[in-house]
Amino acid sequence: MARKFLEETEMASEEERNAVVNFLPYSFTTVQDFSAIVLAAERRYIYTTPKSFLELIKLFKSMLGIKRKELDDNREKYERGVIKLQ
Repeated sequence: MARKFLEETEMASEEERNAVVNFLPYSFTTVQDFSAIVLAAERRYIYTTPKSFLELIKLFKSMLGIKRKELDDNREKYERGVIKLQ
């Protein structure tokens, strides 16, 4: 499912895309495992649903966009600084 939703997202390589596609379900199942620990210790439920997995993918795409913009902005500042120094 992660692969389908990340098809349109630009990645540096197919290897990077595969790493992300493999990590997202892993992180989701880790949260499920942790929710059992929280339930046993705190008697509180943490629900993991298919919708929360889709929200995880949406969050990843959003954060990726924000970080890419920050990198582009910093690159532009650096290039302007180099031009001014020259």
